[in-house]
Amino acid sequence: MTTEKIKKWIEKAKSAPSGGNAQPWSVAFESTPGQVAFRLKIDESYRKKKSPMDVKGSAAALALGSFAFNLEVAAAHDGFKLQKTTYIEGSDLWSSSAILSFVESSEVLPEVDLQALENRFTNRLAFESKPIPEKLRNKIKQTIESSENVNIFEFHENKMAFAKELMRLEKIRWQNPFLLGGFLKEISFGRKDKSRGDKIPLSQLGIPLQDQVLLRVLVYIPPIRYMFRMGFHKIPVYQGVVKPVKYCDRVFFLQAKHHDFKNCFQFGKEFQKIWIYVNQEKVSFQPLAASFIALNYWLDPENNFYTKKQRLEIKSVTESIRSKFSLDLSQLAIGFRVGHTDGEFGRAPRKEVNLQEEPGLLERYIHSEV
Repeated sequence: MTTEKIKKWIEKAKSAPSGGNAQPWSVAFESTPGQVAFRLKIDESYRKKKSPMDVKGSAAALALGSFAFNLEVAAAHDGFKLQKTTYIEGSDLWSSSAILSFVESSEVLPEVDLQALENRFTNRLAFESKPIPEKLRNKIKQTIESSENVNIFEFHENKMAFAKELMRLEKIRWQNPFLLGGFLKEISFGRKDKSRGDKIPLSQLGIPLQDQVLLRVLVYIPPIRYMFRMGFHKIPVYQGVVKPVKYCDRVFFLQAKHHDFKNCFQFGKEFQKIWIYVNQEKVSFQPLAASFIALNYWLDPENNFYTKKQRLEIKSVTESIRSKFSLDLSQLAIGFRVGHTDGEFGRAPRKEVNLQEEPGLLERYIHSEV
């Protein structure tokens, strides 16, 4: 087992999605002939500059799961099978980790083509209204229904009624200075941005030119942001929620059954798996993350960046969605829309993964019971 082979797996794994392209993974490994183990955890540097949308590390743990799915696929293409996953639950998500053990096997069958990991794409433009293949729709639902950690909700005929509720959360994002400022910091606006390796390039957001101009104005002339408190929020809310939901075939939401590290991690694996499945059918996929606005309140009700009015609105939206659609936004949930389109936007740039060796990893967690 060579370090070069391990680095090749990591290179494929790091194409996984993460909120704001933060790439919050920390990776350590130990290998012996025919076996290798990895420890995946949230990188300490991410915690220091985490997104305002990730109060307790939920989004970062989800990203680790997506990374793990890619890692498993890359290993399988080299004849290594995932033998065991051990979850080390810390006092919180930040201090937890997952140990993945792979063994050489002649029986392993990769779930997807290796190139599919790097070909993953998203699109924030209008989709065609024609339905996605019934076979793909069933595959999405069956994938989640067979999971022990995730539930799935589908919105088709009722998608616009659901969008009306999400609009209330999206309004908070654009009117809250902390959330809006955090969102703008996740975008790279040019070559002079020294942090662009872990940001989303403006050109790859997949939004119309006029929206790109608006974002630039908001960055370079901050006082303009106050216009969203005077009713101008309706423009980005329409572009960010109403238009995407209206111009697509349907919307799905996934929800973790419990909010611990294992469930968040498994949630991420299922989310990435579905994204790859959808793209392999030449169907577009766009995440919908307004639910994190509510989750951040419920995980930390005393946080000081929501106003009293916004807290009351989050409680109202959560109760309304729970009663009308049975989806509970007080738990980890993320949505995505699917549909046909002629355009696609590739993944944002990736930074190098700081791969560390951890002697004793196999002995402590794989060759003996934890």
